[in-house]
Amino acid sequence: QGWYGRDNVFRSMLDVQFTAAMGPAGGGRNPVTGRYLRHFNLLSIVDVADNVLTSIFETILTWYMKDGKFPKDVQDLSRPMITSTLQVYSSAMQSLLPTPSKSHYVFNLRDFARVVQGIMLTVSKTLPTGGGNGKKFMLTLWVHEILRVFYDRLTDVQDQTWMLALLKKLLPANFETDFNQLLVHLTPDHPEGDPPPDLDVSHMRRLFFGNYMDPEKGGEDQPAREYELIKDIPALIGVMEDYLVDYNGMSKRPMNLAMFLFAVEHVSRICRILTQPGGHLLLVGVGGSGRQSLTRLGASINGMEVIQVE
Repeated sequence: QGWYGRDNVFRSMLDVQFTAAMGPAGGGRNPVTGRYLRHFNLLSIVDVADNVLTSIFETILTWYMKDGKFPKDVQDLSRPMITSTLQVYSSAMQSLLPTPSKSHYVFNLRDFARVVQGIMLTVSKTLPTGGGNGKKFMLTLWVHEILRVFYDRLTDVQDQTWMLALLKKLLPANFETDFNQLLVHLTPDHPEGDPPPDLDVSHMRRLFFGNYMDPEKGGEDQPAREYELIKDIPALIGVMEDYLVDYNGMSKRPMNLAMFLFAVEHVSRICRILTQPGGHLLLVGVGGSGRQSLTRLGASINGMEVIQVE
């Protein structure tokens, strides 16, 4: 038993067992013929029910918040956070379908888990106290993690605007919080006391969470870095410039980079993913757009060594 290779030479196969996995045809996957499938015993795995997903992730997040001694009003956000994440995930699966130009619009349960994992990067001592500020902090963090997991994959303004519109519906419905009011700090020139402006895609570029604002932390015999909300954008750019100076001082291949908001956005995303256990990312862009340089800088900020396959 066996098969013919491309060179028309028959190859005998002895004592070999095949295990294969496949998904439904579509989204770049081709249909498999019955002539091929007849060689396999088929086992179909159905989608996990919504109530099962909610139970799994709510249990994880509730345990984390109780174990981390988060305030009671923050712990109460576990269920609506998981419910809202499920709604975003389901809506993205239905509305953001892959096309030839958007072949990476493929979402799965790993994306759901990454949102929860991102929320669990924070600790209770970083929460502001008083006046429900802890709840506002956690809701801002939830919005940030949704943007990093789902929004960053979107390639055009129309899809990004659709995602923001979805969040603007979910926050009042599930958290009794207005999206624009929650993120009013993204418009520093907005007069205090006036109604918040309608936030759009351009404002989301100023929403940052990270653990890199204090370079003294995270080293040996130093306190752990804290995943915190970053509102001072000029200070953030200054910190990134300092990291770049430190990198160039130690590297045999110094980088002559101009640190502006666009570059800082990507470095922050890289740092966030590298901070997570098993974090991995794929940077998509044209040649010369800075993917390699920003990856080297992000790895340096996290104290990691870059190994490149030549």
